[in-house]
Amino acid sequence: MTDSNLADLMQSFENFNLKTGFVTSSQKSSPQLSIDGYFFRISGDAKAATVNWRCIKTNLYCKAKCYTLGCNIGSEYTVYFNDDDDQQHSHGPDATGLAIKERRRILKERTGACAMSVPNVAPRQIFTSLVGCITSPDTIAALPSYDAERQVINRTKKSIRPDYPSQPETLKDIIIPDFLTLNLLNEPFLLHDSGVDDPDGYLIFASMSYLKLLENNDVFADGTFDIAPKLFKQVYTIHALFHGRCLPVAYCLLTRKTEKLYTTVLNSIKSHLASNPKSITSDYELAFINAAKKVLQCTIYGCFFHYKQAMFRLIQDLGLAVPYASCEKTRHFLKLPQVLAFVPIDEVFNKFNQS
Repeated sequence: MTDSNLADLMQSFENFNLKTGFVTSSQKSSPQLSIDGYFFRISGDAKAATVNWRCIKTNLYCKAKCYTLGCNIGSEYTVYFNDDDDQQHSHGPDATGLAIKERRRILKERTGACAMSVPNVAPRQIFTSLVGCITSPDTIAALPSYDAERQVINRTKKSIRPDYPSQPETLKDIIIPDFLTLNLLNEPFLLHDSGVDDPDGYLIFASMSYLKLLENNDVFADGTFDIAPKLFKQVYTIHALFHGRCLPVAYCLLTRKTEKLYTTVLNSIKSHLASNPKSITSDYELAFINAAKKVLQCTIYGCFFHYKQAMFRLIQDLGLAVPYASCEKTRHFLKLPQVLAFVPIDEVFNKFNQS
């Protein structure tokens, strides 16, 4: 190859104008190519081997264009221009644009990932995970407002939300789609459905792997009413100790608070256990305590928190609430019976008389 031919070849490479661009995401989640602060959208078929791009500022009559050999969001590509004119823009670059678009893209991705595992994740929790990803003062100054980014999160969550069935008006209207009968590991999670014809209707949600935690273990049970879905009186949860932590094992949606229903529910859970729990701690609801004695046949403890609540209700019933609040000696004396919960049973009477 002569020096003249080599010079011509080098000139051809210079005229070819090779650059590297990064494919980010537009506001509508479409691929957008970023090159030195300028942004391009796809012009033509995105699935073609050669992807053509045009500058997004068509309203400014910008005719800059290029092509790449791919358009996957989050990837870098060599950018090709046919001639120098294709690189000329009718406007200046946006120095902060790529960082802001990438922040929005990551915001959407993390929202999607969080929403799959925690549907009600708060926007602020997602924002916290992005702290420190942008440090440039110019970029920080150009960031959208908190309300604008919160709308992005809420729209993203809405777009991936499953197609839930309509609100049922009666127990017979309850239809549980298949995806709501599985946990995040795609294991069966709907343990028992009493059926539409059961007047004492109930649902039990639990995975078999977690139910095993109840076997020969210390178990805790309690009901709550504020979060109970329509048509159900309460959500009764059963927990088990695991490495020093109290984990929820079963969620029971109950229409009544009767010993009969508690007995049915506990029998259903027990049918999946190889052995009974070692103990169960609950509040002082006699209907549940009687059912637990009958079905689980284990040691039953009363919850200290509910015990203190019951003691204070008795103080109120006896008209002692005012002196309890205003007199330290009276308050100390009335609190002494609470300590009896920690005294061995055979010493309760002696300790009470000593107090």
